[in-house]
Amino acid sequence: MDQGPGPRGTPTVDGDRLYVLTENGDLACLKTDGSSVWQLNILKEFRGEQLPWLISESPLVDGPHLVVTPGGRGAGMVKLDKMTGKTVWTSKDLSDAAAYSSVVVAEVQGVRTYMTFTANGGVGIRASDGKLMFRYSKASNYVANVATPVYADNKVFFASAYDTGGGLVDLTVQDGEVKAKEVYFTRNMKNHHGGMVLVDGYLYGFNDSILTCLEFATGKMMWRDRSVGKGSVTYADGRLYIQSENNVVGLVEATPSGYQEKGRFQIPDRGRMSWAHPAISDGPLYVRNQDTLLVYDVKAPNQKARPGRTSPARSSSLPAPAVVWVKRRRGISPSAVRRSYSVRGAPSGFRRWSTRSPEREARRPSLRPTSPIPRRSRR
Repeated sequence: MDQGPGPRGTPTVDGDRLYVLTENGDLACLKTDGSSVWQLNILKEFRGEQLPWLISESPLVDGPHLVVTPGGRGAGMVKLDKMTGKTVWTSKDLSDAAAYSSVVVAEVQGVRTYMTFTANGGVGIRASDGKLMFRYSKASNYVANVATPVYADNKVFFASAYDTGGGLVDLTVQDGEVKAKEVYFTRNMKNHHGGMVLVDGYLYGFNDSILTCLEFATGKMMWRDRSVGKGSVTYADGRLYIQSENNVVGLVEATPSGYQEKGRFQIPDRGRMSWAHPAISDGPLYVRNQDTLLVYDVKAPNQKARPGRTSPARSSSLPAPAVVWVKRRRGISPSAVRRSYSVRGAPSGFRRWSTRSPEREARRPSLRPTSPIPRRSRR
């Protein structure tokens, strides 16, 4: 299904540089002021082929290097010098076509390893020279492998949808190479493109359209709930921020004891399914939907960052849908909201949208309890 033009992957920020991989294979290094440092097309440079739903990968920065998966013959994965774009190595024994996943890096018993999901399955590549060390194909559906692998404690979890599922493999080192052995396979995590998060030994993600919690080490299902419907998930300060493809954002406790929803609200419908993942940084919740970016303040009032945390504590409930900054390239349908008005101090190009009058909005507390949108029935 075509979801419109434009990049699918998230850019990677590294100091004053920004690494962007477009849907057409253009890989660019930009300075944060917008000036270009270097650029190349990974499909042309490494003889890769375009994907049916276009390239969706986010580049991986690993120290002085940049890693991507062009999917070319003898270049299923490549490592580049991040400052110049020059090739460091290509994976000579990996010629898999690329999928829609992104590379993760881990130190496995002293061997630095790049792991990703190709069109044919999960793979592990030695970071030092690009050698293919292991392959795990059981979790591949051979249609669209999208979810980024989840790694912890010398184990990695791969999952895909299309009536497939996910598998956990144990990683050990023999003679300088990482070997993989399946721990379990489960059909309770048929994750499509919403991604998964690991929190305190438990894996959270959508099993098709049902939000599910699994014990990472065993695959035991702790709970499942229809929640907001099929979507994506991110995590901050003990809570899951979930966004359905049908324009609903929800807040759920990240606990294995059961599904505990704290709130939900609707975002403006932009005419296509909302597949972009939500993101959180130092308080604001960023929700992108097609050509619109909405920013919500979800930081708990008058609280500083807790020890060991990189951002301030979050509210126990979602804000009402009235408080958002909106960035847009084209106008939003007035049927989505009742009123818009400019606010002093808004970033350039942004407006504030509200379902209330400015006078009532000025009296509104910064955070509210759960939104009034009714919940769906659930299993």
